[in-house]
Amino acid sequence: MTIIELLTVVVTIAVEKGNYQILYVARDDAGNIGLCQFEVTVSPRSCVNPGDPYNGNATIIEVEAEKRSASLIAFLNCAESHLFTEDVPEFFTCDGRWTRSSYGPYYHFPSCSAYKAPQQITYGLIELSEGCDYVEKAENDLRSAIIKASGGIDDFTICTEDDCHDALKISSTCEGRVKRDTTSTTNIRISYTVETWVR
Repeated sequence: MTIIELLTVVVTIAVEKGNYQILYVARDDAGNIGLCQFEVTVSPRSCVNPGDPYNGNATIIEVEAEKRSASLIAFLNCAESHLFTEDVPEFFTCDGRWTRSSYGPYYHFPSCSAYKAPQQITYGLIELSEGCDYVEKAENDLRSAIIKASGGIDDFTICTEDDCHDALKISSTCEGRVKRDTTSTTNIRISYTVETWVR
């Protein structure tokens, strides 16, 4: 390594492969001092393919040397229902080592782990002034409105099947009543399960 001081003094340092912290101190005749500190990594320009991440895949692109400093770029994805076990950048680069990793040629991409979406169950109660003759229509209208409203929310789904039988449960106090029950009010109970996936 060669350092040129004020374009007149040349300082040569012999270094081997590895990481180096360089601190250069300059002083003038008036006693003023200036510092310059930087890191230098000496490594062979050899990018070894680490392979796919566990439970995921890597798309590696070779970059033309004259256009970019990195010779390889990797984009990682996890398998369905899996997430990375740590924070990862949008892409990884290799210009002799993958993203300045200290693992050298034995570097592995971050792994993906199985992920189960958390569920939140919301309960509701609606009281109708009408009797049981009106309940079936009210339940159907309520079910349709909830499913329609949930369809427009990003990253949220209440069910995977069309009728939402397991996720959206609606029942009323009319169940079990005799046919000619004259009670004037009816309660409709709602159980609503929401799942969310982290991207």
